[in-house]
Amino acid sequence: TGDDVLTENPMDLPYILRSAFDSAYSNQNKKRSAGLVLLDDLDILLEHLAVGAQHSFNSQRMNLLQALLRKEPAPGGRAVVICTGSQLLAQDFSDLAGSFDIVMQVPLIKDRDDVA
Repeated sequence: TGDDVLTENPMDLPYILRSAFDSAYSNQNKKRSAGLVLLDDLDILLEHLAVGAQHSFNSQRMNLLQALLRKEPAPGGRAVVICTGSQLLAQDFSDLAGSFDIVMQVPLIKDRDDVA
């Protein structure tokens, strides 16, 4: 998750992301139908900062993530990439949102009653 990144060495993040994508994109495990990459709190991961109408982010992390999303799985491999973030993330990072087949907004789940 984005919070986990805060406790890790920031220099390790590119390695962690590449490893996650490489593992999901490989076809070594023939028993699974697809690999999964789940990036939780994408705005924290990208160090997104919104001040008024101005938005900033870590461009190195953004470029790495865009490159990983464009990467094709190994022959016979399939992967699903799911990202979570703030409600405005798709608007703030339209270039990144364009890397996904589907971008959807879902309501915030605060307690059990919200899942019905």
